[in-house]
Amino acid sequence: VNGNAWEISSNGVVKFNSSGTLTGNYSTGLGIMNPTSIAMDASSNAWIGDSGNGNVVKVSSAGALSGTFTGNGLSVPGPVAIDASGTGDAWIADRNSGPIVELSPTGSALSGTTGYTGVGLNTPTGIAIDHSGNVWVANSGGTNGSVTEISKTGTLISSGYTNSALSNPGAI
Repeated sequence: VNGNAWEISSNGVVKFNSSGTLTGNYSTGLGIMNPTSIAMDASSNAWIGDSGNGNVVKVSSAGALSGTFTGNGLSVPGPVAIDASGTGDAWIADRNSGPIVELSPTGSALSGTTGYTGVGLNTPTGIAIDHSGNVWVANSGGTNGSVTEISKTGTLISSGYTNSALSNPGAI
């Protein structure tokens, strides 16, 4: 974003400029432990799934903590996606218990106190949002895994697309 690349690893979160120079290391000062994913919003904020602390951290483009969000069904935050179709909401898949949590750009829970749940959500490992604002979730749990589709309003569209060619999807 803005010519910068943000990267997560087991050591934390770092930012590089377009020349490849390290311009920020946000792990220690922000207390992030075991980040699992990162997504950038339209305002150049990084939304980071922090599975070590069981929360989602929002970091400004300058590296300042903008918010730490817990609860609402999150225990082991995994993949994060930002709705670029207009709302700017952050969608987080919980890798442990399976709910999908939707947060407004300010971090308010839009998916209730337990997140969106339903048939087909089983160990989510990937999340993406299409141009219509529908959320697609890769589930690695079950026999072969599945793909779940949720509308931008949180309504379950599909309880899990499956196929014998699908084997424990990891991303979408």
